[in-house]
Amino acid sequence: YFHAIYGVGKHAWVVCRPGSLVLTTADAGATWGVQSTGHTTPLHGIFFLDEQHGWTVGDLGTILGTHDGGKTWKALRQGAKRCAALFINARAEDVPLDTIASVGADSGYCAAALRIIAADPATAPLTRANDPLRLAAATRKAGGVTAESLWHFPLPTHLQSANKETLLAHWIQTHGNRADRELIRQLVLALRTWRPDVVITDAADGKLSHPAGSLVCEATQEALKQAADPQQFPEQIEALGLKEWQVKKLYALGDGAIQQDNHAPRLRLEGTLREFSAAAARLLSSVDMPAQRGYRLVTSTLAGADGQAHLMLGISSSVGEARRQLDPDDKTDPQVVDAIRQRRHLLALVENLDQQEKTLSQIAPMLRQLSDDQAAPAAYAVAYHYIRRGQWDFAREVYLMLVDRYPSHPLAADAYRWLLRHNSSSEVRRRYELNQLATVKNLDFHDVAD
Repeated sequence: YFHAIYGVGKHAWVVCRPGSLVLTTADAGATWGVQSTGHTTPLHGIFFLDEQHGWTVGDLGTILGTHDGGKTWKALRQGAKRCAALFINARAEDVPLDTIASVGADSGYCAAALRIIAADPATAPLTRANDPLRLAAATRKAGGVTAESLWHFPLPTHLQSANKETLLAHWIQTHGNRADRELIRQLVLALRTWRPDVVITDAADGKLSHPAGSLVCEATQEALKQAADPQQFPEQIEALGLKEWQVKKLYALGDGAIQQDNHAPRLRLEGTLREFSAAAARLLSSVDMPAQRGYRLVTSTLAGADGQAHLMLGISSSVGEARRQLDPDDKTDPQVVDAIRQRRHLLALVENLDQQEKTLSQIAPMLRQLSDDQAAPAAYAVAYHYIRRGQWDFAREVYLMLVDRYPSHPLAADAYRWLLRHNSSSEVRRRYELNQLATVKNLDFHDVAD
């Protein structure tokens, strides 16, 4: 994919995905050549001061520079050279942001996401045009480095629940009888570009995921085999400058040795995985993260991987290669642990108590017992819970409390945005006028004697 172009006189340079090559012309586009960069991660921007001196930037904090018009490129800055984990999912809402938080934000591994199915440009609303940007933003917010969205496999709304055969039949209209081959090709390209040690994908069982998820799971298994074979898709090696790549472990969603507890305190995150990834998840879906998530090992080149209890166990990615530097101080802070428990107690109280008026009066005293860094996320989570229940008036009160008490916290900006939309909405005003607000009550049913 071409991402950016810059020209000086008759010279021009184009950067793309993968970032292993830069296209160049010295005669205003009459002829084109390629320049090797030695880096596979996608490049997104380029600038030249003159015909000799230029810079290009890309994923993983990459900054490359040249002093000879692009004949040679040197890394001036690079946070990492590749990704340790790659999440491959059929849809954006299937991306496990809580697991990205565990692998990326908590453990320090570079993690990227790849979405396969795109919105159908012929039938989807215009608001779906920013889906790739929302996924990338959600992934970074959860602790990943970036996310990519393929455009090759659009799916109209009426086929959202179609089975694998119907999906392939639809994509054959675009790719001919080689739709399955094109899917494998794109997956192999992603694997050779990001060079992950671990790949996490959808469940093979269609009952546990979207019907397209099982198709993606099967395709990913085949792509792992072909990515390690230099005879498969040789044009990616010969023309794009990539190399074959062997993934160490492939996991799929489902019951297995990996059981991720999203309610367990994570001291580095100062919260639980569910809390940490909640704000990111809301960019993609209104569904909360599950309390627990399981993964099963599909294939591995590591001995003893079947019994490993962590996705990244056995992966020795060094800092600067596919992992960032972590704070060496991992001592347990009793105050942080206690604050996390109090926050969980508050959320449980809000979720389980039906008389929300009483709960609202208890929120302020409980928040005072927490530090500002702990209280603001708790208030934000409570407000979002009210939003999901349709109790906008309660959500408004909690958001007002958040921006009043913790105005400098990053979540205050999101609270202000919601308050602006709420207070300026004619629909909300009309609902208040008609008293059309959601109420939650307990109803008891019993038999009536004749």
